Amino acid sequence: MNSFDVYWLGKRFLTGAFVFGLDGLKLSIHVKVERPIKDIDYKEIWNTAGNGIPLDWNRHFYHDEWLWPHLYKLLNGDYGGEDKAKEVKNDFGAVLVRTFDSMNKEVGKPQVSAKWSQVGGTKDISHEAKSSTFQLSAQPCSTGSVRIWFVYLDTQQYRPGEEPAEWAGYTLAYVEGSWETNKTQITVGKLSHRAVPPKTEFKWEAWTPDQSPPSFPRP
Repeated sequence: MNSFDVYWLGKRFLTGAFVFGLDGLKLSIHVKVERPIKDIDYKEIWNTAGNGIPLDWNRHFYHDEWLWPHLYKLLNGDYGGEDKAKEVKNDFGAVLVRTFDSMNKEVGKPQVSAKWSQVGGTKDISHEAKSSTFQLSAQPCSTGSVRIWFVYLDTQQYRPGEEPAEWAGYTLAYVEGSWETNKTQITVGKLSHRAVPPKTEFKWEAWTPDQSPPSFPRP
């Protein structure tokens, strides 16, 4: 497990971890995130972005009092509306996993998912979410590396040719690490972050449209 914090407006907005599982020559990976709801002024950040002006999306959560949005639904893009021109929800969280061999050549195709599920909580509110689980299989007696991005994308702010490549979104957390195998078991070496995460170099526009409903997310 490798933990991380996400800050917004100088305050901790999310906390989470890259979670690894080892099973023979297979490596499983998922991302788990939660809101540190005990932090001071935390609800204000989610309610008003810290400037006293209510966020447009929080109209979903006013009844007799302001309620928390489900974190997994927020990451799934259920509160953000749709970008009909691009046939996707206009903002959402995703996890991208890329694997490389000992010569730094990518192995197979990138794995990506924007599917999030609820962890704990109740039917009315949950502060934790879990991504899809990614499965990697390695050859016996081999070495390589894995790179993982937790990103938030915003399609409506994006214009073709603009930077960054993440559809006007950004990387919330990134980790990379080496792996090696003997004849029967895979092990993961030291995991590290970068001060400036590398771009995903992933073609999001080619991945997200889907002809079968719902158009997004594709698991």
